[in-house]
Amino acid sequence: SERCKEKTKNIKIAITPIVTTQAQRSITPHDPEKWERITNRTISDDGRWVALTFTPWHGDSHVELHSTDGKQSIMYTPANSPTFSSTTNYLIVKKIPAIALTDSLKLAKAKKMPMDELVIRNLQTDKEWTIDSLVSYRMSQSHDYIAYQRLHKDSALHIATLDGNKVITLSPAIEYAFAKKNATLYFTTKDTLNGKKAGIYLWQSNK
Repeated sequence: SERCKEKTKNIKIAITPIVTTQAQRSITPHDPEKWERITNRTISDDGRWVALTFTPWHGDSHVELHSTDGKQSIMYTPANSPTFSSTTNYLIVKKIPAIALTDSLKLAKAKKMPMDELVIRNLQTDKEWTIDSLVSYRMSQSHDYIAYQRLHKDSALHIATLDGNKVITLSPAIEYAFAKKNATLYFTTKDTLNGKKAGIYLWQSNK
């Protein structure tokens, strides 16, 4: 109607410009090296947590842990490989040496280089414990157990509960892996195990 047309003419729309007249900084050749991309993302099975790995084109990656309700967040840097336990009670993050540190030690021809660490965080209590001098690790897919090897002459195999309250040390191992449906750990060794011959052995939880 004519009356609606008149009202429409009187309406003023305010549009905020996206690009202002303020001078913008030019992009330098080094800027793209700092741009980060998400290279890993994982969500806990209960849907309460998400962990993301951010990696620049050049430099150290970092891990961010966020609760899906937006109330909690924490960052680990430099770090990568975030993993949630099968029970979703724990987050496991691998802390890695900073690139600048390792580069400087290589230039200095250092005999000893820093090693990875494994941070295990209880998502219910926020308590953490760390496995240093990490060589390798495997997590149980059904229970809150982790098996790992640290840098040591005998390459001993360790099994620990994810709360860190119980740690068992076994024989030096060549290979090892948890069974998919229980906490049984299989491992092979070329050394003797309590007087037995080298071969394939298994460890079972009492639970």
